[in-house]
Amino acid sequence: MVKFTSLTVAALVAMAYGRRLNGHNENETAAGAEENGECSAIPKFPVYGNDNSERLLLREGVIDEIPPTLCGNNQGKNVILVIGDGMGWEMVRAGAIGRRVVDELEEMGCDTKKGCPDMRDAVRAFSGRTLRDYYTEGKGSGLSFQELPGFGLVTTTTTVIADPEDGNHYAPETSLLGNVDSHKPGMAPLLLNECGNPIDFSPLDYAADGGNMVLWDNVKGGYYPWDSRYYEENPDTSDGFDPTYIMQHATDSASTAGCLATGHKAAVGMMSLDLYEEKVSTLVEDAQFCGKAGGSMSSVTILHATPGAFISHAASRRDTETLQKSFQEVNPTFASGACAGEDWPKSSYESMLSGAMSSEWTVLTQSPDVMAEDFYSTIGELDPDNGDHLLVCFGGDFSEAGEENLPFRGIDSSYTQRWCQSNNVVDDEDGNFQYINVSSVLCNHYEEDDVAQIPKMKDNVKAALDFLSKDDDGFFLMYEQGDIDWAAHANHMDDMLGAMLDIDDSVRVIYDWIMENGGWEKNALYVTADHDHYLTLNNDFPEALANFIIAGESHKITPENNSNRNPWDEAISRGRHEDDSKTQAEHIKDFTTWTEDDITEVAHFWGPRGAGGNAWGSHSTRPVPIFYGGDDGCLEKLTGKGFRVLGREVQGAEGKVDQMHVHACLLRSLFGLGKAQVFPPQIQLGPRPHYLVEKMKDSPLKEELMACAPEGGFRTSDFSIGHRGACLQFPEHTAISYRAAASMGAGILECDVTFTKDLELVCRHAQCDLHTTTDVVTRPDLNAKCTTPWSPGVAPMCCTSDFTLEEIKTLCAKMDSSNDVDAETAEGYAYGGTAAFRTDLYQEECEPVLTHKESIELIRSLGARFTPEIKAPEVEMPFGNFTQRDYAAKVISEYEEYSISPQHVWLQSATLEDIEYVVSETEYGAQAVVLDFDDDRFGVRADDVAFLREVERTGAKYVAPPMWKLVAPGEDGMIVASEFADLLKEQEFHVITWTLGRTAGPLEKPAESADYYWQTLQGQGLNLTAGSRFDLLDVLYKEVGIKGMFDDWPAVTTFYANCMDIMLR
Repeated sequence: MVKFTSLTVAALVAMAYGRRLNGHNENETAAGAEENGECSAIPKFPVYGNDNSERLLLREGVIDEIPPTLCGNNQGKNVILVIGDGMGWEMVRAGAIGRRVVDELEEMGCDTKKGCPDMRDAVRAFSGRTLRDYYTEGKGSGLSFQELPGFGLVTTTTTVIADPEDGNHYAPETSLLGNVDSHKPGMAPLLLNECGNPIDFSPLDYAADGGNMVLWDNVKGGYYPWDSRYYEENPDTSDGFDPTYIMQHATDSASTAGCLATGHKAAVGMMSLDLYEEKVSTLVEDAQFCGKAGGSMSSVTILHATPGAFISHAASRRDTETLQKSFQEVNPTFASGACAGEDWPKSSYESMLSGAMSSEWTVLTQSPDVMAEDFYSTIGELDPDNGDHLLVCFGGDFSEAGEENLPFRGIDSSYTQRWCQSNNVVDDEDGNFQYINVSSVLCNHYEEDDVAQIPKMKDNVKAALDFLSKDDDGFFLMYEQGDIDWAAHANHMDDMLGAMLDIDDSVRVIYDWIMENGGWEKNALYVTADHDHYLTLNNDFPEALANFIIAGESHKITPENNSNRNPWDEAISRGRHEDDSKTQAEHIKDFTTWTEDDITEVAHFWGPRGAGGNAWGSHSTRPVPIFYGGDDGCLEKLTGKGFRVLGREVQGAEGKVDQMHVHACLLRSLFGLGKAQVFPPQIQLGPRPHYLVEKMKDSPLKEELMACAPEGGFRTSDFSIGHRGACLQFPEHTAISYRAAASMGAGILECDVTFTKDLELVCRHAQCDLHTTTDVVTRPDLNAKCTTPWSPGVAPMCCTSDFTLEEIKTLCAKMDSSNDVDAETAEGYAYGGTAAFRTDLYQEECEPVLTHKESIELIRSLGARFTPEIKAPEVEMPFGNFTQRDYAAKVISEYEEYSISPQHVWLQSATLEDIEYVVSETEYGAQAVVLDFDDDRFGVRADDVAFLREVERTGAKYVAPPMWKLVAPGEDGMIVASEFADLLKEQEFHVITWTLGRTAGPLEKPAESADYYWQTLQGQGLNLTAGSRFDLLDVLYKEVGIKGMFDDWPAVTTFYANCMDIMLR
């Protein structure tokens, strides 16, 4: 699918001969409207044509090639984009503090809905509480999306095509065809400059260079949104910092959401068109084109700026007729929100109910006959794969109140007794402004009936996920919390904090759903804003907020004197933007209504310091935060990079991505761009599991396994771990061994990681086993480099650290064997002594040693997961300057390089220092596995207790002892859990064990010749048979509670897992 639209003839003419409008700066000639007093038809900027996100990703090295189509790559993910409308960094911090204050008070026993004025300990607890007690920079904590692994900043750049708005308030609503309200999309001639030529778009900054872009300046606006100078009375501006810089030429939600939806810049007010007013496909459309489901949902009206930009196209957000028709053309799988006024699919509604669209669409509407808890009870059978579409309507025409947004609460989580405010401007008899009169009453924002009938936003989000995820090809969903912006426009902190609680709860639902449905390997989540406002918290904001909640007056965090009026709009209407006798802040203050006491009491203000408390009510250009998971390194690679608008290079901002980059990464995640497709093998278990079942002693377990025939065939299980692949019959840690294990249904594959002389990582069971697992001794030049070279009668020792990676890649892996030291030839040593329970059948051809990176690529392509082991080196460390920490960090870095989700990596080590590092300093610690090599046979010794205490200290949750240590002989010839297994369960460790398939000869043996892996069971009168392997596995799973079994022939473990329905995929 081609992402960029074909240009009209007029647009091509403009791109070939166009010139930029030069009305912004009459003396500026860089773009060339006037050169040496003469007009020219030759454009200053070269023409490259329109761009798209695929080419951006290719240019920046995020992908190696552009596929011929977006469709068909099974490495695409479900992608969920959450937009907090207007949710800048300071607003996130206010929400995080609000959430933490409420949680802390409730833990103390305070009823935060009613207050707890008699709880003096609560007042004392928050006395002196400041911003520094929470956070003053960076990602922060307190909200669900602040727990996501990724964090960054996003610029919200926009365009200035014609003369700016009065007062430089918002960027103008002007495309390259003129004012977007003056015509239908594309139905206007091209704008011309004073030379009569079409405007040639300039990628330079408007204010600094006279171009057509509004770019971000890290000096003027500060490198970070939390720049300390925004909080100072008299900030140092000597380097060019300007606290009013963010108040110039702001964008709007239509333009920014359109950029996030399409990867194209447009002017303010435009919805998913380019600057020539040509349609460009949205992510919803792209998803549906490739057979995926696509939808948009919001807490405000369905076709309002942000949600509408994902499911419709229009030159102006106010052109509701075009939006209505466009919605029918896009025909999204899912749309949900308020259905009020004209900003919803009103013209489609009757058709959806009983007309031409009714065969596809199901409509759910708010009704007094259906309560919120039953609202979605009728849609369980709907499935996008069957062509079903779903429209969900609340409020507006379907409620008595007629609200244009869903109920959103205050910080006390109530919908009642909050300020409802109105205002009127008072002029003198000559029409000169005097003051703004405010009328405030306590009212119910939403009546009880509405609240009872409308599901909470988090429940709407869950319903959307449940419906869209039925599409077998995946889905894209955009969810907007629109009332954050509406509250900020009104300078209304209480409403804003309530909306922040809603988005927090909803993202928690999304995160939990992701963790239950494939994690980051199958899903990507991005939480960001379309633009910022201008909020500043004073240092004592936490204490002030807590005191209002404790007093039962949380609504007063918004002053009673709040006017709900935009003061700069009012000032501009009075011509104040042309009056240089005062600063902009001084002009704004004339139209504000908060007193200085108000600002002190509520400990925050809107707008620039010194302009009054409710001094803004508009958007700002300050970069917004982005929190994400499952992005696979895309945003990090694009940080600081530029992008193209109409083929022209636009400079990026250091340390930040633009919304253009966010779209590119959304697209990459959705369609798996740059990722090799995964082709999971067909599961084939072969005869061995059935052979072992037949050899079992008669028992209910045998009967159950004999009858096991899973409907649809056997499936992969993460309970089944391929020990070095399938090394019972294939050379360990080779591609054929890994493929064999995957074909036997092993969901997790192991690479024991060692390092080479030149500090590269390879898969070998031990650092010094090349003489038993490769043909190195048959290569005279390489044998000579071994720590101890082979010669007749000499036991060699050949280590990976003896050789460079280039040298190791010349070796052939072979079956691990206990070789004959007295062999007369190198070949006799190398290929003698293969264990009786193994075979040399599958080493007829050279199987190369795999690098760790190659194992990652292969295992990922097989659809399996990872359990690398950081080995205990057999050479002195540090190896040169390469420390054990460097070694562990390098292992982790290669999973990060390939964007492997930590949820799909179980990193092992027997070295507690390695585990402690992985748990405390990396994202891969949650599933770190401590290997237990203790050789004590029976019972629980004091050092076992001490060992587990040390494991607990590292923070690790997984322990992997050998399987014999977890079982013991019981009464009546039964296998039972050992005392050590009971201890592990008591201390709530997750247990993985090893190794089921590594056994030679008959299982029934005298104790004195017991096999290592069966040493607690052999010779104990249990009458073991070949089928006792399943008896052992059954006890380990059901009584010990193991989470996984390493197996040299994983078909056996996979068979059991399928029969018992364990961790199947």
